[in-house]
Amino acid sequence: MNEQSEGTKNIQQDSQEDDQLEKKRSTYRERSNSAVKSAQITSENQSHTKNLEELTEEMFSDFIQLLQGEMQAGFNELDLLQQMNGAISKKYENLNGRVDIVHSNLQKMMKLYENLQNNFQEVDAIDQSVSELANVVNYLDHYTKQLELQLKPYL
Repeated sequence: MNEQSEGTKNIQQDSQEDDQLEKKRSTYRERSNSAVKSAQITSENQSHTKNLEELTEEMFSDFIQLLQGEMQAGFNELDLLQQMNGAISKKYENLNGRVDIVHSNLQKMMKLYENLQNNFQEVDAIDQSVSELANVVNYLDHYTKQLELQLKPYL
């Protein structure tokens, strides 16, 4: 019986050792699975991190392009305003030249009018004299006709 009990003990010990080995294997598997999951998570995190980095770089690149576009639009508007300012300045210079010409012509006309004003006064005086002379001539004509009528019987 001793042999049997020793055999049973050996079997029990072997069974216990097998159980312990199985537990160690199970623990190792769990740790291995955990490490694999951790590696997968790390790999997923790394891929997410890489994806996040790529998206962040793309976002900043797009943002830089947007800012450059906005700045270029501002510069283009500034250039347009400068061109418009130059064109308007030329137009006003042209108008100023025309105004100067009109002003000088108006001054010439005013001088001519002043010179002609004396002539107009002389013409008015002559016209008045002619009117008076015409009245005198009419009076004389009328007087002569009356004299003629009065003297006709004597002639």
